Amino acid sequence: AGLEFRRVLFRSGIAPGSAGILNCNLNVIDGFTKTAITTSGAMYGIKYNLPTVANITNNIVRNFAFNSTLATATGAIYGIYSSTNSPIPTTNLTGNSVYNITTLSTAAQNIIGLSDQYNSTSTATKTFQNNTVYNITAPATGLGTIYGIRNYTGGAVDISGNTIYAISGGTNIYGIAVALGNNTVYKNKIYDLSTAIGTTAVYGINVTDGTTNTIYNNIIGD
Repeated sequence: AGLEFRRVLFRSGIAPGSAGILNCNLNVIDGFTKTAITTSGAMYGIKYNLPTVANITNNIVRNFAFNSTLATATGAIYGIYSSTNSPIPTTNLTGNSVYNITTLSTAAQNIIGLSDQYNSTSTATKTFQNNTVYNITAPATGLGTIYGIRNYTGGAVDISGNTIYAISGGTNIYGIAVALGNNTVYKNKIYDLSTAIGTTAVYGINVTDGTTNTIYNNIIGD
């Protein structure tokens, strides 16, 4: 079973909003489809806002299809995502799976497995651990950007034990992308990232900024 969205701009499987402590565990979000009628507006598996503590563990987000081929079809797809630019003191994303995400759009579209929002002043503690992101596909001739895990916030960030593989298409592919903060990235497995465009940038782990970045014992292959 699944849900098909036609004229709805934004759609989320779970959107708990703001809470003191958010425990979002053992959910399955399955089978979202966006048709060619709409071109903008994002699809979210789990979208959380501004709790003091976010524990998002052992959830499954799968079988999302963005079926618009229009040139303006830029609506993003997020597996698990924070919708706030304000710092969340503690975030724990552990044991989640995001897989079977497809798009037909050739526009400049973002597809992200797990992400936190941009916040340069955050002093938060953040963990992305033992998550799996795989089978994300965009058109080979498209302008989209695909991220397995993306963290663009400050604070102390642990990204470890994740497995990211079978990602293809678009203009840029990032297994793990980090910026800002103190990032420790270790014991991740990243492989089978590919595209047919010769000018495409494919990164296993990409670091663009940060106070201290410690990267070790990762396996990155084809």
